[in-house]
Amino acid sequence: MTGIDVGNVCNNNCIMCTQLRQAFCKTKLEQKMHSKSDLLKQIENMKSAAGIAFTGGEPTIRGDLFELIELVKNRFPEKRICLLTNGRMLAYKNYGKELEKIGLDEIII
Repeated sequence: MTGIDVGNVCNNNCIMCTQLRQAFCKTKLEQKMHSKSDLLKQIENMKSAAGIAFTGGEPTIRGDLFELIELVKNRFPEKRICLLTNGRMLAYKNYGKELEKIGLDEIII
């Protein structure tokens, strides 16, 4: 599984997270989401990947996540598409249903 890094912004402050906690970083972290054009470049480099995982920070806080998943699913229909998430947005029933509807194969919390 190869990751598409959406950025390091998150809607949690998990004590065990090594991505955003200053205690694990040697330099001050700038929290930012990658631009859509940056993500499209990452997606184009996924041709040889066996599977693709959206990761970050927290992918579900992106307003264009559904569009990106659909784009990957259409571009690489044979690949397994996964979402690494803290699960907060899955508290909204329709959010999970929509992910299933657009063809997401797996959610890892």
